[in-house]
Amino acid sequence: MINFQKHRNRGVNYRIEVITDNFVDKDVQSMLRPLNLITNIFFNPFYRIKNGFIKPNSCISNCLTFCFLIFTLCLFFYRSYDRVRMKAGIIKSVSVINIDYFTDAFVTIFRHTVIVLYSKNNVMFVLNFVKVNRFLNDEVSFKRLIFGNWVSVVSLFLINVFLIFYICLMLGLPSYNLICGCIYESMDIHVLYAIRLINLLKHKIELWNCKVFELQSVQGGTLKKGLYKKMFQSYFNILHCYDFYKNFFQFLILCHCISYFINNLIHMELTIEHLPNISLMDQILKLTTNIVWTLKNFILEIVLCSEVEKFYKEMQKTQDVCVNMLKENCSSEERQLYKNIQRLHRAKFNKISVFGLFYVDANLPRRMIALVANYTIVLLQFAFL
Repeated sequence: MINFQKHRNRGVNYRIEVITDNFVDKDVQSMLRPLNLITNIFFNPFYRIKNGFIKPNSCISNCLTFCFLIFTLCLFFYRSYDRVRMKAGIIKSVSVINIDYFTDAFVTIFRHTVIVLYSKNNVMFVLNFVKVNRFLNDEVSFKRLIFGNWVSVVSLFLINVFLIFYICLMLGLPSYNLICGCIYESMDIHVLYAIRLINLLKHKIELWNCKVFELQSVQGGTLKKGLYKKMFQSYFNILHCYDFYKNFFQFLILCHCISYFINNLIHMELTIEHLPNISLMDQILKLTTNIVWTLKNFILEIVLCSEVEKFYKEMQKTQDVCVNMLKENCSSEERQLYKNIQRLHRAKFNKISVFGLFYVDANLPRRMIALVANYTIVLLQFAFL
């Protein structure tokens, strides 16, 4: 069932469809399936889809998430306890290990809490996206997006599993580190989820821009008026999806940045302490594994920020299209559509700001690498000067 409400904003006067049913079309289910499959494996689903209907996570699902959280915290605690036992008497190493544990525990609790609390938010994202997809849909491109989702999920999963097994095997780490490494992988999966969803929104904006030029060839006043309303409705729903996206993923992006920054420094500090006591080959191996793990996380952030920046540019392109079309000889209804789109964009669109701390854009990776590099230099100065 779909209700209608009036939306007024600086002259905007279109009826906006408010989604009240929860059915998800099969093509959208196929697109989300690889992303949902991998989150279910780690007991932190964003929502549940059963028999074509989407709902927030159930109490049973939340209980499983809570149990997995307790298991994760216990495993991290045992790993820290084992490391402290091996480093008994080295006060500095013990302090670093404790910081590592509390950081991992905080980030893990924070992530799982957000996933549980924002399940309804994620449901609304999907329902609004379904409405957009019903009007703006290119079957060939959509199949490519589905294929891209499967390739991305499988590739990231295999790369992480290979790195985890290789590092544990080469460094001779205890077997529980395999499970810890796989748990860390869930954070990478969340970043990948953010990458693929913003890519989908960018794709819909591209189709919207193409649809504008098709309006010129449509004949019939009544048909055109109906298309104008659908164009405004679809743009409104895209912005609504973007709002739900920001509300949820700003938490997970913050978690990834915190974990990336602190874990890099902790591993660097532990590596510096161990280097004098191990052979040259072990030194090279330890440094190599740290660099590879750091690069993997950094590449994920680069890809995320790149996709978000492309979305920003496509949104700006929409405004440029509206400006150019207003210069053309178009009907009053069409001019009203473009003006309303401009007003709606000014009122609702802004860059992703993670709690006012930083913007998610093309400059974020540069700032992160500069921050990590500066503190790494400080650690090296304390170690060798």
